[in-house]
Amino acid sequence: MAVGIGVWYWQEQQRLKIETEANLFFATQKAAVTAAFQKNPEQEVKALTHYLEQANTASMRIASQLQVAEAQSRLENWGEAEKQLNEIILGQEVPNFSRNMARLNLSAVMEAQGKTDDARKYLLQLDNARWDDLRLRNLARISLNQNKTEEATGYLNKLSEMKDSAFQQEAEDLLRQIR
Repeated sequence: MAVGIGVWYWQEQQRLKIETEANLFFATQKAAVTAAFQKNPEQEVKALTHYLEQANTASMRIASQLQVAEAQSRLENWGEAEKQLNEIILGQEVPNFSRNMARLNLSAVMEAQGKTDDARKYLLQLDNARWDDLRLRNLARISLNQNKTEEATGYLNKLSEMKDSAFQQEAEDLLRQIR
């Protein structure tokens, strides 16, 4: 009987923890979305940062860090965005998908600052074949922006051969424009 009550109590505590986290997340998202619609990015960052400080689970903390980094990027607070993304990349309890999302976002942050070598570095660190088409698309875009047409053509040719890629048609169209 005591074991049953103990198990029930533990399950109830877990349920309450998840419910509390979900309520906090909902309230934060509402505040962040309201701030975004009102074109008040500083308030959006404030709401997201508050949630980040309160997040109890690794998955919610990671999701919040990605959102904070995105909001900081819109404010062009590059250092803060980089900090959040690097914490994800270097984190211990971070799933590979989240780590790759952080690398992809960090690549975009670097590209926005004109640090194309760093942007390439993070794209090349994506460690899963599922990300190959996105990596090739972004490497091609960076190359085209640097007027490195031959290099971009190589990436686009590889991308156009990927039959299951959402970017195959885009690659073929860009190749026709380049030629």
